Amino acid sequence: MLENFSEIIQQQYKEEQFEVQFKLNANHELYTGHFPNQKVTPAVVMIHLFKELAENFTTERLQLKQASNLKFLSVLNPDENNLFICNGTLELQENDWVLKGLAKTSSQVIAKVKLIFTTFVDH
Repeated sequence: MLENFSEIIQQQYKEEQFEVQFKLNANHELYTGHFPNQKVTPAVVMIHLFKELAENFTTERLQLKQASNLKFLSVLNPDENNLFICNGTLELQENDWVLKGLAKTSSQVIAKVKLIFTTFVDH
C-alpha cells in the first residue's frame, strides 16, 4: 500500500518498547492529492505506519480492532520536516496487542495514539 512512502532510518525494539525513525518521501504520489499546494501526511497513513511497527514487533499479521485516544496535534509536512519518530509501548492484553504511541519530529509532537490490534485471521 505505501511502497516507497517512507524509509526506516533507525529502529530499536526493547521488551515492550519501540522507537523507530522514519524519513518520508516528499515526492510520493500520495501527497499530490493530499493536499497539492501544502503536503500533509494523512492521519490514516500514520496509523498504518504504527500497524507496520506492531507487525514487525510481534512478527504477526495484525488487523486494527479499535482506535481510541487519537490526538493529531500538528501537521506533518514532508517538505518542512521529512524525519519523524514513532515511539511507545506494545503489550499483549487478553489476546490483543495494545499500542500506545507518539509520532513526533525533533521539535514537536504530531500525534498521540492508542491502538488495539488482533491477530489477522484470513477467512
